[in-house]
Parts: sequence; C-alpha cells; structure tokens
Amino acid sequence: MNLFHALDPTHVTYLLVFGAGAAGGLLGLMALGLVGRPAENRRREAAPDGRQAARNARLEALTETMPGVPYEFRAGPDGEQVQQYIMKTSVLAAYVARELSKEIGFEEPGVAYTGGIFAQIGRLALLEDEGETYVDLWFEEQDRSASFRGPPPQGQEILHFEEDYVQNGLAVGQACGVSDKLQAVLRAHHRPARARTAFRPLVPLVAVAFTVAHHAGDLEDENPWDGEEALARDLQGVPVTRHVVEGQPLSERKLIALVVDIVGDAIEFVDEVLDAA
Repeated sequence: MNLFHALDPTHVTYLLVFGAGAAGGLLGLMALGLVGRPAENRRREAAPDGRQAARNARLEALTETMPGVPYEFRAGPDGEQVQQYIMKTSVLAAYVARELSKEIGFEEPGVAYTGGIFAQIGRLALLEDEGETYVDLWFEEQDRSASFRGPPPQGQEILHFEEDYVQNGLAVGQACGVSDKLQAVLRAHHRPARARTAFRPLVPLVAVAFTVAHHAGDLEDENPWDGEEALARDLQGVPVTRHVVEGQPLSERKLIALVVDIVGDAIEFVDEVLDAA
C-alpha cells in the first residue's frame, strides 16, 4: 500500500483529524516514516531488519485499518504545545493555499492543500526524533523560563541536529513515496524562487500560505493578524508574493487583497478541523 499516492484532500484532512488530539494526526504518522538522522544511519535503518522497516510496517498497518486506535504521540506539555502549533499552522496554510489556488485559477487546489499540510512534516520528525532537545529551541531560553517563541531558525536546527526541518521533511516525503510535486513543496516552500518552472505556481502558492500562517499571532484569536490592514502591510514586505504572480494576469496588490479576504474564514476552518479530532 502506498498511502500517499492514493490520498485526496478529503482523506488528508480525515487523517489529520483522525489522530490530531493524541497522535499529531497525519503529520505525526508521517513523522514515523523517516526521522532526521545522518544519511548513513538512515540507510542502516532502512534495512529489512532495521527500525525503519518496523516504522513502515506500523504505519501501513495503522492506515489500512482506519478508523482504529491512533498512534499515541508521546510528548510532554511543552512538546504538546509545539505539536499543536505545527498542527494549527499546517491546517491554516493548507486552507489558504487551496482557496488562493481557486482564486487565481490554479488547476490543482487539492495538491496545494496537501502541500500546506505536508510542508512542516520535518518539524514533527525532529520533535519525534529529538524530543526535549528540539522542544528547547522553541522557547526564548532553552531552560524554557522565557516565553514560547515558535519555530527556531533553521541554522539552529542544523547546528544541533546536522539537518534542518526542510531536509528532514524531504527525506520523510521521499521515504513515503509522495509525488514529485509534493517533494518540490517540501524542498522549496521556504525559498520558492528556487522552485523549477514546472512546479510553479504550486510552490509559491504554498509559500505564501505558509508565510501567512507563520505571521499569525495567537491562533486562539479570531483574527490573529491584528486586522486586515496589518496583514496587508506584512505581506507587502514579503517578496514571495511576486513569485505567485509571475506569468499571471494578476498584480501583487490584488493577490494580497485576495489573501486578506481568504483568511477571514481560515481560523474558523482550523477550529472546525481540530475540534473534530
């Protein structure tokens, strides 16, 4: 069974909801696929009798028997906070990517949605693999005496773990057999200028949605962007928008206006998905 070739957006959301509370949903399941270790360790674990084979078997058995008992994602309170941040911003990015795709006439909004869900799988892989050491990086002070700051700089991930979340996510996606399009999203959602022409506007669309999600403040608020004008100002300073409109009969100003309209319903969508878990 190759789960990730068969899924449509409805199934992606179902899997996310299926285990979101205790398991980290789809992201938690994918994190079992291949965690962020050096290449030699990954090759060794991929052997028929290695830990990777056991992970793959567990993933396949679980997904073939849905609905069933979700995999229990083991995380302490602070790890749960990191997990929930990743979950919420992933669903938010997925929604914005899909709706923006429809607005600009991109023919595969479902792929854009799935790309938004998958973009941060490398962070869940690091959380699953490195545990408390990775959680420390999400706080202003590593003893966690200071406030939660959100995702750490990729340079810190490389310094501590040799690879960042993007490299880890791409490794997970390749191990799970995701399509070339989703691999392109995993590889370049943070730097869409590097995406090949064949993967545009998909990668820039997801990149814009990813940026919107991570510009949000408190995701418990009805409008975590401090209003439409504040969000528009933030996006005007983000160069990623120009990569979406390249080759499109659309100005950056119009694109930003579309995004601002879309996010009005985004938080409600995120709440509905995660409340159903």
